[in-house]
Amino acid sequence: MAEPGESRHSAMISYSWNDKTKVDKIANEMTANDIRVWRDVNDMGNNEVALICAGKLYIDFSDDSKFEEKIKNLINRVKTHMDQPDSAEPINNVAVSTEVSTDNIEFVVNEITKEWKPLGRKLGFKDADLEAFFSDHRIDGIKEVIMAMLRKWKQNGNATVEKLRQALQGVGRKDVADKL
Repeated sequence: MAEPGESRHSAMISYSWNDKTKVDKIANEMTANDIRVWRDVNDMGNNEVALICAGKLYIDFSDDSKFEEKIKNLINRVKTHMDQPDSAEPINNVAVSTEVSTDNIEFVVNEITKEWKPLGRKLGFKDADLEAFFSDHRIDGIKEVIMAMLRKWKQNGNATVEKLRQALQGVGRKDVADKL
């Protein structure tokens, strides 16, 4: 039980320094709603990946649509969980940053082969683009073809882990999507 004047709830936020602006908004809203927040605000560097694991809820803050609504949802879930920890649905995978990293790309390259063209289509490439990747990189092997395709997708902007997960699931590779 919290002391008078002290927040009853607490949350730890781990994040990539690139997402500091979004995390500031989330942390400020949580604090304003009587949720004590801990986060490292010094020496974060430019990390590509931030992981947060605690239970079953998934909220993707990388897409700015309905950002404020997502914060309210998160706050309500945290309060419910803290008030009734045994009966509340656990909270898990609150993603602020889902920017695709080099590690994500390398992982996918090592996991898929025959699904590369359908994956490319799901990521928005046309057949002519896919043929160009193959033509330009086939001499180095199929993994280099896939690597080139995923790097190009990342360079085009707006490449998120969630979009990559959805595309992988769309080509029947939920097993790979779940490991991202």
